[in-house]
Amino acid sequence: HRANPFFRKKIKKEGLKPKVGESYELYWEDHFPRKKKEPLIFLFDDNSLYDSCYDDDLIRIDMNYMDPSHISMDSGIPDGHTFTYDLPIPLEAIEFLYEGSGDPDIDGARSVWRRLVQKRKPL
Repeated sequence: HRANPFFRKKIKKEGLKPKVGESYELYWEDHFPRKKKEPLIFLFDDNSLYDSCYDDDLIRIDMNYMDPSHISMDSGIPDGHTFTYDLPIPLEAIEFLYEGSGDPDIDGARSVWRRLVQKRKPL
């Protein structure tokens, strides 16, 4: 998961909660023709093309804490590597791999993500 550092304290206190966030509203609205947007958590695997263009926090999620029946490929991002989840993800299931600055990303979270993927430890 990638998150705006503005929400870091809240995430570290509460875990991840489904919501209709700013990125969802601004960038992906055209991909979700639903009348009412559902609160969701966006998840990305190692090959996702998603880039917020900001130096985001990178969060690893232990999938053992997730109900597979609530994971959907219907993310609106047609890369085959972006998923959604509609239940909260508890604090014990998340690990901050990188804490971004929130600044426009010149070489921050995206390059960190590539390095992490290359030396990734399986869950």
